[in-house]
Amino acid sequence: MLLASVSDFVIDKKVDQALDQLDDEKSFGIALSEYSRTIIDRPENHEKIVNSFSGHAVQLQNTVILRELRLWCCRVWEKNGNSLPRLADCFAKYTDAIVRARREAHPDWPEKFLLADELPGRIDLFCEKINSKNDFQVLRELRVTRDEHFAHLLKGVSRSRTNVVPEEQGYTYNEVLSLVDESVDLIGEAIFIWRFHSHSDGASRNMMRRHYERFWELLPNFSKLEARSRNGQV
Repeated sequence: MLLASVSDFVIDKKVDQALDQLDDEKSFGIALSEYSRTIIDRPENHEKIVNSFSGHAVQLQNTVILRELRLWCCRVWEKNGNSLPRLADCFAKYTDAIVRARREAHPDWPEKFLLADELPGRIDLFCEKINSKNDFQVLRELRVTRDEHFAHLLKGVSRSRTNVVPEEQGYTYNEVLSLVDESVDLIGEAIFIWRFHSHSDGASRNMMRRHYERFWELLPNFSKLEARSRNGQV
């Protein structure tokens, strides 16, 4: 639901650019996480693609999506990019300017509708969540995975990092999914704080979940389909 707009009262173009990118990432993160939930700990779906030649195509898709899920976390939490930590650094110094922009955009609104009194505490809480999560163990390990496995093939070679993890990944996919959910919520909160917009991310999650569950419902068992094809039954 669109509550209001303060876009005519630009405070910092760099923050607006960061929010534009994070808003796109939010939608992508929802899509990645909801699809991932159909393949993580879902043996009934995995059964449809194993022991088949054609199933390799879907398995490749699954592998790429799980990799991208982890890279997504690294992107939105990158300390020097268009990221949540950068927004936290900006919001703390712009509290008064945000309240002023809301008042200028809606001079006829009561203060309680503008949430002027609530905003400083809301920004403090947002920044507190960002700062406490930025050194979260899962995030540290995801960064090692990115740097030593995805961006560079350094497994067993580079041990110059101070936060070295074991050879096995030191996190579960369920922990990664929880981090994505929290990140999506924080991006939504950032949009609300800065632009006074409220998005129904729950509706987007439900829609994506239905789409991807339907995909697996309609997907045939490839090994059985290939067997029928060899026997001339297809």
